[in-house]
Amino acid sequence: MADRIEFRLHDNADYAFALQVVQQLQEAGFIAYWAGGCVRDFMLSKIPKDYDVATSARPDDVRKLFGYKKTLAVGAAFGVVIVRSGKRKIADVEVATFRTDLDYIDGRRPTDVVFSTPEEDAQRRDLTFNGLFYDPSSSQIHDFVGGQKDLESGIVRAIGRPADRFEEDKLRLLRTIRFAAHLDFKIEAATWDAICKNADKLGVVSAERISHELRRMLVDPHRVQALKLLSDSGLMDASSFGMMGGEINSHVDEWQLAIQTIEQFTSPDFPLVLAVIEHALLYSSSESREANKHRLETLGRELRLSNQEIDHATWLVLHFRCLQKPQSRPLAELKRLLVSPYANDLLQWEQAAAIAGNEPLDDVDFLQDFLSQTPADVLNPPPLLGGHDLLAAGVPGGPQMKLLLDQIRDAQLNLEISSREEGLELLERLKEQR
Repeated sequence: MADRIEFRLHDNADYAFALQVVQQLQEAGFIAYWAGGCVRDFMLSKIPKDYDVATSARPDDVRKLFGYKKTLAVGAAFGVVIVRSGKRKIADVEVATFRTDLDYIDGRRPTDVVFSTPEEDAQRRDLTFNGLFYDPSSSQIHDFVGGQKDLESGIVRAIGRPADRFEEDKLRLLRTIRFAAHLDFKIEAATWDAICKNADKLGVVSAERISHELRRMLVDPHRVQALKLLSDSGLMDASSFGMMGGEINSHVDEWQLAIQTIEQFTSPDFPLVLAVIEHALLYSSSESREANKHRLETLGRELRLSNQEIDHATWLVLHFRCLQKPQSRPLAELKRLLVSPYANDLLQWEQAAAIAGNEPLDDVDFLQDFLSQTPADVLNPPPLLGGHDLLAAGVPGGPQMKLLLDQIRDAQLNLEISSREEGLELLERLKEQR
């Protein structure tokens, strides 16, 4: 089946280079098409972020044609070669030989491949709309798996027998959810059934690959839909969240509030959405701050998050709802919290949670006004005294010094003292009280 559809982008360097790669392969006598995501994006009237090419040329043919200096054999055993643009602002193009994958034994990669035809190559791919080919030279779509119809109908469907596709690569369980949410499509019944039945196999997927998919889902405008699908399918329970915090059924009220809260966000960053989920599934008000902190940091490491992401999400969880009735709290307490680089995310969360729970916004409004109206040098002024000052005053290093420094800092933030001299006087008074 080959339908003629015109896809053209003017003044787009990525498009021009990807077109050049296809035409050069075709001029050398090979079949060559754009494949997968770029074709799907064109069909959805989106500009592709990158281009993949599928071809009858073998890896050695590709390298000889484009030159060994302009190509990288990143997966030659699987028929994959990168053709480099040679320019920083133009994306490289991945060129893969049409192939059939043999047995999968690690839930990700085939043990071997057999080079094949376009029809056979399409059958090994995950979802029908990712199995489309497009010939930019003739403007023809080659659809061997029904991807066009599914795109038009808003359906996410695995190619062939869904259980086989998920058995080949367990990450496809998450990818299918992500595509369904991102595109606002419905998952076809047999595909959904296979996801639910294979959800418990998610554990064989590496943490890095799982966290990559989660990042993309949680910052997507349809993040709530993704979370509902993850929950309903059992994938959330099979993830590190479920392994560490228990099944969602044991956190029903907290999970529903989390979903309603996340629904209020407009363009949240990943750590903020992650923190709301962590608070619902992992945080325990009956346990100590240190116990909660340890569990949150352990999850972050399990997911192979960066230290900054772990610190960000953990800080948010541990400080959520810490400043209720802020009008009656000391200035020092407000300032110490609001000076954090994560304070705006915390206030965004507090506001969303209040709206989700039909609570008044007085506390959040007060904190937002305080933060916006307080100059930076008042919110976080340079400390009046440091450790060297206390050493000079005969205070030994250690817990006692830290306690005294904190007390002096609180007095400064509370506007009780404003000069070095007043700080030294307060230090002497505090020493006398000990």
